[in-house]
Amino acid sequence: MVQRQRELECLSNEFRQNADSIDKLRHILEQLLTIGAEAVPTFLNLLDERILEGDRKDWMQRANIRFIILRVLDYWYEESSPLAQSALISPIQFRRWWAIERLIELNGRSMIPQLRQLLDDSSLEVQLSAIETLGKFGDVESLPRIREFLNDADRDLLWVEAIKALCRLDDRTIIPRLREMLDESDREVRRAVIGALGHFRDKEVVDRLFALFREPSGKLLDYTDSHAIWALDKIDRSMLCDRLIDLLASSDPQQRRKAIKMLGGVGGKDAIPHIQKLRDDPDQYLQADAIITLGRLGDPAVLPDMLKLLTTRFLGSLYDFHEQQKIAIRYFTELGDQTFLPHMLELMKHDSEWLRCVAIPLVATLGGVDILPRLRDMLADPEASVRSAAIETLGPIENPDEYPRLYKLLDDPDGWVQRATMEVIAEIGASDAIPLLRNKLADPDDVTVGHAAEALEKLGDRHLPPEFFQRFANPTDDEKSTFIHALRRLGDQTVTPYLLPFLDDRSEYVREDALQALAQLKATDDMLPRILSMLSDDEVGWTALKTLLVIEGRESERVEPDEIDLALGIYR
Repeated sequence: MVQRQRELECLSNEFRQNADSIDKLRHILEQLLTIGAEAVPTFLNLLDERILEGDRKDWMQRANIRFIILRVLDYWYEESSPLAQSALISPIQFRRWWAIERLIELNGRSMIPQLRQLLDDSSLEVQLSAIETLGKFGDVESLPRIREFLNDADRDLLWVEAIKALCRLDDRTIIPRLREMLDESDREVRRAVIGALGHFRDKEVVDRLFALFREPSGKLLDYTDSHAIWALDKIDRSMLCDRLIDLLASSDPQQRRKAIKMLGGVGGKDAIPHIQKLRDDPDQYLQADAIITLGRLGDPAVLPDMLKLLTTRFLGSLYDFHEQQKIAIRYFTELGDQTFLPHMLELMKHDSEWLRCVAIPLVATLGGVDILPRLRDMLADPEASVRSAAIETLGPIENPDEYPRLYKLLDDPDGWVQRATMEVIAEIGASDAIPLLRNKLADPDDVTVGHAAEALEKLGDRHLPPEFFQRFANPTDDEKSTFIHALRRLGDQTVTPYLLPFLDDRSEYVREDALQALAQLKATDDMLPRILSMLSDDEVGWTALKTLLVIEGRESERVEPDEIDLALGIYR
């Protein structure tokens, strides 16, 4: 006991003398960890003493002390919840906030009394966390204090979190205050209020909510519109449908479009006769909305209009398609009705590149026709996007007789067509194409190399020919990640020396890629010191820690991105 006390005194003095040195601090933490929980009071006192001296912000920034503390406390508190409870009254704000999160995991509802006290914490972050947690725990005794937050001025974040908690606690006494807050200018507050009024099914605000829905905005539908409709739907769906149907007669095209879109989500078949009147509306976009909504509501009479919609010129160009046309495509795909097969076959010959692309998988889905001859023709289409669509459709058919024709497209003049071909080859498991894919590992286009490596990995071929290393002897900045990813996919431990130079690259993304590759390929022991030294890298330090854990077979351990500074203490 006396020996332990002497050790703590020595460490305390060393801490006071060297707290500005991150290296010294790590050493001290390592020693504290060997002592264990007995060192906690001393450790906490030292932190409070140092942080409260007045230069806390500067010190924490230079030494990254915040994350060291969190990691140390996490390490100890897993074994001792009383230690975690003591953090709730710490003078350090972030430790109080952190304690709330950890104590929920450790003790759950037994910590509710302490959490109630934190509702009056000086830190907004701590208050928000306490409000949220008490709401989730259903603590009715905290209701009076949480209600008071709704009257605090200029605290929008507190309002939002308090409203959510009071909804969870089903506190209907706040409804009058919510009605007052419905006119708040802050969007997040207003959305929280709208959601709460819907939760409580308050019929007194129906008119005001519908007025919010009708307010003009920059978008056809914004988040406030969606929240208002959700609340009205919770309050009375039948009433909402009636009002939306009435809105279809508005003189404002935007209001009619809003009504149509919402009826597609909440309206029943009773809305169909009313929406049908808009199928011939002079507004082209409103007409498209009506057609799509009728299709969603199951109106079979709208199918011819759906077909017409596919070839409608929006904004004067067949290449500028409206979103509703894409929805129509999905509709036909889900419908699977061969009645429309002749129309789809005609689309395969359409002048529009986009429609030809769309028609290919649709015809394949509908069936009832030998699509192979048509696919062969489309593999020679002048447009690369059409050739890619034909390739993607040909793959699932899995006809080995067609594979040689597919392999020829690995040399297509368009890179995207080549990549689509590689993906399909990998999906169908065409292992006889492996030699052709290996040749692509030396392709001048690094993106093509990356796709070839991915395809070979899926086919189970982990082989890197000499031509690959020659191709990337001096990779450009843009090619470095491709080279690293290929090594990671197709290499083994013997290629890890190629990765070490990238640990000094100026790009944090390249350094991170290299570390991840070393983790997967299991770097050799002689590389560990180099990886260990990267724990102090502010940009990729946490990746270095994860790499070490993976190499040691400890990848299941929980490591947060910002908890790297104690790596030397925990890891060793």
